[in-house]
Amino acid sequence: MREEFATYGLPEWFCYVVGFLKVTSGVALLAAFAFPGIEVYPAAIVSVLMIGALSMHVKVKDPIKKSLPAASVLLMCLIIILG
Repeated sequence: MREEFATYGLPEWFCYVVGFLKVTSGVALLAAFAFPGIEVYPAAIVSVLMIGALSMHVKVKDPIKKSLPAASVLLMCLIIILG
């Protein structure tokens, strides 16, 4: 991840912030099985992260293939939020 962030021109500390948010949101999404109703909040955080990821892919002109994982996760999060 550090190499990707360097490619995108982002500082190394930002990699840790994004990693923390991804892990925390993932755990919160799993916790939503036990605590229904909280899933919207971590899904919203992950959605923002994936929008940022997609914008970085566009910025560095990555091929569409590299953007598909972020786009897929964004779509799943939007389904959670709207569902």
